[in-house]
Amino acid sequence: MADPLLSKWRVEASENLHDCRIFTLRRDWVRFERAGARRDFYVLQARPWVNVVPVKPDGSVILVRQYRHGTREVTIEFPAGIVDARDADPRAAAVRELLEETGYAAAEMTPLGKVRPNPAFIDTWCFTFLATGLVHQAQPHFDAYEEVEMLEATPAALNAWIREGAINHSLTLNAWRFYEMRSQNAGAPPRALAP
Repeated sequence: MADPLLSKWRVEASENLHDCRIFTLRRDWVRFERAGARRDFYVLQARPWVNVVPVKPDGSVILVRQYRHGTREVTIEFPAGIVDARDADPRAAAVRELLEETGYAAAEMTPLGKVRPNPAFIDTWCFTFLATGLVHQAQPHFDAYEEVEMLEATPAALNAWIREGAINHSLTLNAWRFYEMRSQNAGAPPRALAP
């Protein structure tokens, strides 16, 4: 069944304006029925992203600290990254990112959910996975413009960092919420992650 609200918006033209390596900027000319006119909207087209919640057998979680240029600050977050051309799917990207950023491999990589990071102007999905059965296999491997420090925290400490504002990355907060919901509903089947 077609959504009546969606039918009021009609894309009349699109053009790619600029390729910025990690996203493409596109301009759409859209006619909105109620306004009776068209206007331009800008969209960041990006490859899908992944977040990984690595949980050790004792229940502690692994996080990373790294510099983020958008806000010019160091953030605390879960291992994460872009699903790129070498990845078969989001799960493969999650496996790769966990190993690259922490040196850990997971016996199980379980899907927790997916979200749209900001549907107002970004067209991608962010997939979240739970990594368990962790085995340290290698030293972390960073890109030329990346340096990551690894942290471990109990769930209580992580929640305290959230309350204090030390963790403010929205996708990290979302991943943690997915994990908490799964923990509260242990035994429920994981969601399908098809985009």
